[in-house]
Amino acid sequence: MSHESPHVMDLSSQTGKTGLQNDAGKISQKHLPWNNSLRGGITYGVLVICAISVSISMIIMLVFISRGLKMNLQKQATQLVTLAATQIDGNALGNLRTPDQMAGLDYSNVQNTLETIQSKIPDTVFVRILRLTSGAVTFVVEVNGNTQQSRQIGDRYQELPGTIVQRLQRITGPFTADGVITDNSGQYWSAFAPVYSSQGELSGVLEIGVRADSYLLLQQRMILLFISVVIIALLTVGALGLWLSRRMVNQIIYWGAWINSIAESKEIVLETPIKLTELERITESITTAFAGFQTRQTQLKNQLHEQNQEFMRRAGIIQTASQIAANASRIQDPDQLMPQVIIGIRENFNLETARYYEGNDELVTLAYEVNRSNDNRTSDASNLGIKFRKGDGLIGRAMVERSFQLGSEEIQTSSSELKASELIIPLLFNDMFLGVIELGTINPEFFNEFTIDVLQAMCEQISVAIRNAKVYHETRQAFDTLQNSYEKITRSAWSGYLRNSGDIGYNAGNSGLIQVNQLPVKNHLPAVGEPYRLDGRLLTMPVRVRGEIFGFIQASQPEGILAWTSDEIELLQTLVDQLGVALDNARLYSATQRSAERERIQSEITTSVRASSNIDVIMQTAVRQLTEALGAPKGVIRLNFSGTDERVKQEPEDNHS
Repeated sequence: MSHESPHVMDLSSQTGKTGLQNDAGKISQKHLPWNNSLRGGITYGVLVICAISVSISMIIMLVFISRGLKMNLQKQATQLVTLAATQIDGNALGNLRTPDQMAGLDYSNVQNTLETIQSKIPDTVFVRILRLTSGAVTFVVEVNGNTQQSRQIGDRYQELPGTIVQRLQRITGPFTADGVITDNSGQYWSAFAPVYSSQGELSGVLEIGVRADSYLLLQQRMILLFISVVIIALLTVGALGLWLSRRMVNQIIYWGAWINSIAESKEIVLETPIKLTELERITESITTAFAGFQTRQTQLKNQLHEQNQEFMRRAGIIQTASQIAANASRIQDPDQLMPQVIIGIRENFNLETARYYEGNDELVTLAYEVNRSNDNRTSDASNLGIKFRKGDGLIGRAMVERSFQLGSEEIQTSSSELKASELIIPLLFNDMFLGVIELGTINPEFFNEFTIDVLQAMCEQISVAIRNAKVYHETRQAFDTLQNSYEKITRSAWSGYLRNSGDIGYNAGNSGLIQVNQLPVKNHLPAVGEPYRLDGRLLTMPVRVRGEIFGFIQASQPEGILAWTSDEIELLQTLVDQLGVALDNARLYSATQRSAERERIQSEITTSVRASSNIDVIMQTAVRQLTEALGAPKGVIRLNFSGTDERVKQEPEDNHS
């Protein structure tokens, strides 16, 4: 065997195992019938295993990322609906029960609040208030862009999934729907939060629907991206599997040929392996694809992180504005309201200055100001005489246009002079102009469109708080004036009653009920402002009528009992309070009876006098009945017929003429 076929390869050159070469032990490939089937089986097995592994890994990664994105969106929606729920007046909402109330002020206030919330939240499909009535979810107030879907109070919510209805029945905090809801409004994320009244009662449930188009589009892109990666991975794995199977088969063929060459001497013809250049090109393509996928994944993560940071920043601004407005609504003193409001605005929004101008739509005067350099202490700036008339500067323009004005001003600090942005927001209540708030900051990016909208909404709530505080103050003053007048009338009436009746008192003891006219000893009377006086076993309590003291009750424990318990004192205090009301009612009833008796007597005398046309008879009837009605011992009536100033001579005292 001195020559070789052109298709014959040396095993040592193919495998690199020179020690296994056997020149006499060469066989032809046709003597290995299992070659193709073995190669195909190994290739198929490697492909199946790799395909399953890659598919499972990609599916797990897709589910993990999709779930993380969903949880993040649900968290954002929960925070959003929680902040929005704090802006709704739960007391006004609790009053809305029937459709005829939709034309009232409470419905209008709640609807305006919902419209403000919808305008501040991007991609909002609707904002609505729901209520659970007899196991069914009904509408109270709804704001959406589709006027055909406007619903009245009490309309049933038919499209709400049953799982959400069950959660609404036991709602105690905010929650979101498990997935995207699809109904007549479209596809949206839905978040729910309870709305409570000032007494802590559940007035309704706020639902906000946020359009899910961006989420669904992102989800579709992620699915397409993962499918592309899976296809690329399968192609890569297929090429690697084919190359690996050929290498394995060649090794098996080599060892099989080596074994067979021991028994017989035949040529071994092996198939040329895959070229390494093709594998390198495939590997490079796969590496490039994976690098692009990782870059895109990093970009999506960064984009999602930036969106989350922006959302948290906006949520913080909304929460701060809501808290300031809520605090303002709880202040009832107009003189304390605005100083605390501008302190809160400057401190919480980290501004340089905050000022409040009060007045009308013709002239406003600087009332309070606070800045960074005075440690958040408001100063009464009314003595500075800083005034603005309609049309003067930004403040005057805001008075004319009744809208916010954005500009800049120079701020002098201890070290330098800074240029700051200033925002002027007028305070309006319906058509009433209440004043102006001026805000200044050195951050040029703070007063953007979103922040201005939030601050305007906050100022609307502050305007309502200012108006409510003024109305409450005026009502309180009127009530105090009326109360003082009523107390004076009551005091005068009781003084006259006691002056005519004398001191009235009763003593109840072992000997029964005895009328007394002696007041308690002054040493035993309670001091001014004290509810009672306790001297050992003797307890003295004042009897008050309309805040005035007109009597006392003294009670003494029997011998052997040295102290009064708190329950006994409280019970006696309750009885004394009821006694004061009963005594005043009895006095009023007695006064009413006396007035009625006077009216009756007056009517009878008038009727008797008018019954005659004779002057003597009229005079005799009048003097007789008046004397009898008044219980007087005598009565005299005189007429002067002379027409002069001369008085008629006095008649004898025993004559009635």
